[in-house]
This record gives sequence, structure tokens and C-alpha cells, in this order.
Amino acid sequence: MKSEDLYNAITDVDDSLIEEAGSFTFTKKKNKNIAAYVSAAAAVFIAVSVMLAGGLGMFDLFSDKSTSENAQNSAAYDSASDTHINQGASLSEEDTKKENITENDNTASGAENLKTDTEGNVISLCSYPKLADFPGDLPEGDPGFHDLYTEWYEDVRKLSAIKADNTGAVEFSEKIMKALLLDTGHENKLISPFNIYMALSVLAETADNNTRKQLLDALGANSIEELRETAGKLWQKNYRNDGYMKSICANSLWMNDSVRYKKSAADIISENYFASVFSGKMGSVPYNNMINKWISDQTEGMLSSDIKTFDDTPLVLVSTILYKTRWRDEFDPQKTEEGVFHTPEGEKTASFMKRTSQMYYYWGENFSAIRIDPDIGGDMWFILPDEGVRAEDMFTDSEVLKLTCSGAYSMNSQYKNSKFIRVNMSIPKFDISQNTDDIKDALSEIGITEIYDSAKADFSQLFTDSAGIFVSKVSHNVRLKADEEGVSAAAYTALMYAGSAMPPEEEVDFVLDRPFAFILNLDGSTPLFAGVVNTP
Repeated sequence: MKSEDLYNAITDVDDSLIEEAGSFTFTKKKNKNIAAYVSAAAAVFIAVSVMLAGGLGMFDLFSDKSTSENAQNSAAYDSASDTHINQGASLSEEDTKKENITENDNTASGAENLKTDTEGNVISLCSYPKLADFPGDLPEGDPGFHDLYTEWYEDVRKLSAIKADNTGAVEFSEKIMKALLLDTGHENKLISPFNIYMALSVLAETADNNTRKQLLDALGANSIEELRETAGKLWQKNYRNDGYMKSICANSLWMNDSVRYKKSAADIISENYFASVFSGKMGSVPYNNMINKWISDQTEGMLSSDIKTFDDTPLVLVSTILYKTRWRDEFDPQKTEEGVFHTPEGEKTASFMKRTSQMYYYWGENFSAIRIDPDIGGDMWFILPDEGVRAEDMFTDSEVLKLTCSGAYSMNSQYKNSKFIRVNMSIPKFDISQNTDDIKDALSEIGITEIYDSAKADFSQLFTDSAGIFVSKVSHNVRLKADEEGVSAAAYTALMYAGSAMPPEEEVDFVLDRPFAFILNLDGSTPLFAGVVNTP
């Protein structure tokens, strides 16, 4: 058995059997060429506004530091990078025991590209876990392959073995998918539930009283401590950066250098959510450019943003996610054929990727589905609704959600309507994106309302003087691309055919030639990306 096959077999075990881009703005009133990937990215932008003009005042950045001390402890992006780069180390046994990976590698944070002439300083630079590189460039017969592979595999095993109760995150994902993917339009639909979850988790750390309670209730947590622990573990469990696969959630706080903040809250966010903290002149073109460049860097150019702040913007909170890997079994480009895709508005020519595999085939009352494995971790579910059923309705179908978000069914095939069978796949290539300027209605639908209300919003956990501070908008921008080699997806959020019948005995055709739904995850159950393809 090949070493990669062994890894694939082991990691396809249910987590229960293992021993174990979002942004907000506040306002105050295997030996292959690995250049091609399955990738995804998201970002959330939260814009904070001030209710009354001139209500900021000139304060030190943190309440317990003077301006000079802040200047001494702030560094240009290049300087910070020079200081911290290459400090990463392999995961230790103590990290595994604590289920809290703390060894650091700043090279993934993009810090090396931010300059002081952008009128922004680094207050603290996040550190990502350092993973051993996958020996993808070495042939398996190479004398060093075994040792390098063993080191890499041990790091991935530790991440996979982290115990994390993601019940609240999955319930939140189901609610936000229903809220954002069920409109009746004919356009493609795409979101990153995990990106929004992480951004709102960070936001909850800045809030207090009923504002925090609304966020905790929506995120399925009983306390901020429970949310902090769960979000942190899910961050780690869904993290990969090993030279072959990437799955990175990046968080950041962009401070107004004229506003006073509580250092303790910023430290909690930085330490528990792998967040970097910056300070600069809000409203300036250089600082705006710095924020937008950070988003582009974190999503490796899959997404671009045009965030504009104002001189009285107290804070911008940005969260991104980037996911990149290949299909475990790539589609042969020579077998790709032109065909007809039946969109809601008529027929369209599309390029269909074709492959035949022995695999599990799933079906329910209103759908059929298959799961295609990315190369090193994760699941890509393709769900085809029955004739007459909208693709959007898959996200209100309890069978679909149980199948794709429970983890257990996909791993050990306990789902009642599943069969290991020869499947002739025909899947269109697609590159879709969606930019939602404000997801306010969706958040209101799941109970988050106070953050937008200047009279009720309470962000006193972060701001020394939080009166009149509220979230002006939450934007979400997402992109996902699927071709013969893999899937690529990116997103950011900003706050400024078989039916129910059993398949034939030996073989079934799975042809996605009409609108379909998909869900992509890494840990077997937490949706990283979800969407509807109406027109490839």
C-alpha cells in the first residue's frame, strides 16, 4: 500500500473514533506538480461607525500604554517579519496533549509585505502552527522519503485528532446557509459558513451584555469561554499549510491610532484566534490600501477588495480563509467534453469533466449525491436535486444536511441510502463568485440585531468609551473554482439525478447538467464553503 493511500485510509475515519474571508467594520454614532489546487478563500469585513461626528477624541491606542510605548512596541511589517520569520518548529507531544498547537511560523501571515509607508504599524503579528512539509517532490524510493513522510504525517495526525465539539458551529452553518442561499434568483450562490462563524466569534470577544449574548446564541455557545475554546480548536482542526495543501483562516484587527482600546481584549483575540493587530490613520488612502492588500495577500489574489475607511472609523475587523488542494484522483483533461447545461434561463454550453470510479453513491427523497475527495483531506459534496426541486432547497433538506454535515455518514457509510457502486461522473467546470455588500438581513434572521443598533450595541469589552459605536455593515465576498485538477475557492465577508429510487445494481450515471448544490469541508462536518451552481 502506498504511503498516501495509507494516509487516506486513516484520515477517512469518523472523528468520534479517533482518540483524540470574514471582516467587520465598526462605526461610532502525492509526487505531482502541485501548482494546481482545490482552493477556497473567504473574508469578513466589519465596519465600525460612530453615531456622532467628533466623538472619538485623541487617545492612546491602548488604555495602559503611552503613545511612545506604543511606538516602541509597534513595528513595520518588514521589520516584524525579519524578527519573527523562521521561528516555526515541528509540533511537540506537549502540544498534542494540550490539544493546543502553539508553535509558530509567521511566514503564512503575509506580514512580510506590509510597509510602514502605508501609515500602519504592527502591534502584534499572529503566528501560525509550523507543519512539516509534505515530501511531494521526492520519489517514494528516495532514502529520505520515509522519514520526511513520517514527520509530515504525524503533524497532520495531531491536527486531525484534536477534539472539538463543533455542534454549535454546524448548527450556525445550517442557519446561515438557509438565510443566505435560499433566495429565488437565478444567479449562482456561494458563501463560506466557517469564515462568517470565525468573524462573528472574534466580534463576540469585543461585545458585552445582550450584544454578546445574541452573538453567542447564534453561534451555539453558552459562554464566551466556551466559544473561545471551540473556535480555537476548530481553527486548528481546519488548518493545513504543508507545502502541498493550504487551509488557513486569518484574522486581523485594524485599529484607529486615535482611539483608546483595552489591551486585554486585543490580546485575547490575538492569542486565541491567531489574529494580527495593526494601528494606523483611518481614512487615509495608504491605510486603506494596507487593509485591501492584506485581504489580497491572505487569499493569494483570488479576491480583491475596495474597503474605504473614514477618519472616525474606530476599527475594522477582517477575517479570511484560504483553502487549496487537488483532487485525490484528478480528471483527465482529454476526457473533458462540451455539453449542454440546463440553466434556469435556458440551455448553455459547458465543459464537462468525466471520470468513472467505484465509490459510494447516496440518495434521498429529493436528491442524489456523491462525495469526491480532495487529495489530502476534506470532502467535496455534489448534490443533484430531483427534477422539479430547486437546488437551493437542498439547504433546507434535513437528509442532505445530516449526510454532509454529520461527518459519520460520509466516513463509515452508515447512511441508510448509500451504495458502493460504479459511478460515471459528468461534472461541469465552473468558476463562480458572490459579493454580498451587507449580510444584515441574514444575521437578523438568526437573531443578531443589536450590533447594527447605535443605541443598543455594546462593544465595551474592546473600547474604553463604547458609547455610540455600532457595526455599520458586514460584507461577504466569496469565490470558488473547480476544474480537472482541483477546486479553488475564495471568500471574504465585510461589515462596512436519481431521486429517491435505489440505483441499479452495478452502475449509475451522475450527470450534473442542471442546477446543483455543493458543500466543501475539511474536518468531515464543518462547512467551509457551500453554494448553488445555476450557471457554470
